[in-house]
Amino acid sequence: EQNQDHHARFAILLAMGDFAINDLSGETRVSLVENLIRLYAEDDRSSIHSATGWLLSKWGYTEDVGRVDQMPFPYDATGKREWFVQRAGDDFITFVVFRPDTMELGSNRQEAGRRENEPTRSVRLSRAFAMSDREITLAQFKRRGIRPPKVDPAPPADGPVLGVRWIQAIFYCSKLTECGEGMSPESQCYLKPAELEKFVKAPRPTGLSCKFDRHGFRLPTESEWEFACRAGVQTAYSFGNDRELLDHYGWYQNNSDERPHKAGLLRPNLRGLFDMHGNAIEWCNCRYTPSPSGGVDPRGRKTGWLRTYRGGGWNTFGALCRSATRYSQEPQETTVEYGFRIVMTLPERSE
Repeated sequence: EQNQDHHARFAILLAMGDFAINDLSGETRVSLVENLIRLYAEDDRSSIHSATGWLLSKWGYTEDVGRVDQMPFPYDATGKREWFVQRAGDDFITFVVFRPDTMELGSNRQEAGRRENEPTRSVRLSRAFAMSDREITLAQFKRRGIRPPKVDPAPPADGPVLGVRWIQAIFYCSKLTECGEGMSPESQCYLKPAELEKFVKAPRPTGLSCKFDRHGFRLPTESEWEFACRAGVQTAYSFGNDRELLDHYGWYQNNSDERPHKAGLLRPNLRGLFDMHGNAIEWCNCRYTPSPSGGVDPRGRKTGWLRTYRGGGWNTFGALCRSATRYSQEPQETTVEYGFRIVMTLPERSE
């Protein structure tokens, strides 16, 4: 409460997670929790919002967090608030806002674990976008009437849906847009669900494109994904270069106990996104190219079969969970670690 620097407040909130709520006296505990609940609902910073929700959940105040999560907060076009809650059918999804900016992506040649398909490049994102603060869960996937893939081990209902093919991920985006509050058929970034169904079982779906200027739900571009993951830092991970700290931020081979976990259990990154390193490997919208380019709004190759995925999964080596790590796969192929999160292109900012 005394420190108004949001970076310092964010760090303090995460550090408090190393303590138990019972370490505090009764009077102090009541006052602190009341202030944290207010902070979770009212603070404009996405980092503070996510860190506060994470702390309250860790201390057992999940009902209080849930009340905020289930309350629509409209997108703030003035740019003051960095997060909002979008309703789509029975789902309430928290999104983190990213403004147009320029950033260095890729990895430098001294980065441990670096691969040749991670060239350093300057990228300018010209349109604001918002990314879901966590991966789409198994329960959310089912609520759109899509049969989830059978994987072993199976994720919990509130963990990321896994075993998803790229084509299934964009099918979900289309179905979610169909019931999104304030959205219309003209909001669709992909084809309408009825038109997409015939592609879901096609051996190699062709003729599928994304209308990035529309405001429906879609998969992120590679650049958007890495931009959001890095949250402004140039280190190997969003939290720095020390791989030992990965245990605090992502479920991967060393700490996952060979299974996926509930979304949002570990610390968020500096912009309030959970599980960017590990838990589910995340599909991106882009066609894969071995040497991605920089420039304004890069969106991958215009032709080709392979699609890109990022982030590492619950059974992935730590080095492959780095911010710059990039791999590719056919859109109809999958593994037990493949999942996704979603984004929205935002309207132009109003003053």
